[in-house]
Amino acid sequence: MQTMVYLGGTAKNSVFAALQALPGGSKSPPTAGRGTVYFSGGVFHPKPLCGIWIMGPSDPNFATPPSCWLRENNSGAVGINIVGVPNFQGGPNPHAVTVLADKPGGHW
Repeated sequence: MQTMVYLGGTAKNSVFAALQALPGGSKSPPTAGRGTVYFSGGVFHPKPLCGIWIMGPSDPNFATPPSCWLRENNSGAVGINIVGVPNFQGGPNPHAVTVLADKPGGHW
């Protein structure tokens, strides 16, 4: 299993854990911080059948998020970036992998 890494920090074993380790994030209650998580393959969430699900303060479960969910700690999860290539895509609405080179002639 490969590890997930958050910007400027140490390796984590899931994207979920890396989001919690970003500045402003927390394990209790589970809260995503602000910053960028870079990953390559590996695990998104330590619990099976969970993805990266983020809720805002208007959600009725915000005070105590259900299993698999992260709270956002800013307006509309602005400042959270997840960059990488997953092993697979799943769920009810999977998204195609898209890479945009930020410099002309970039290789991806």
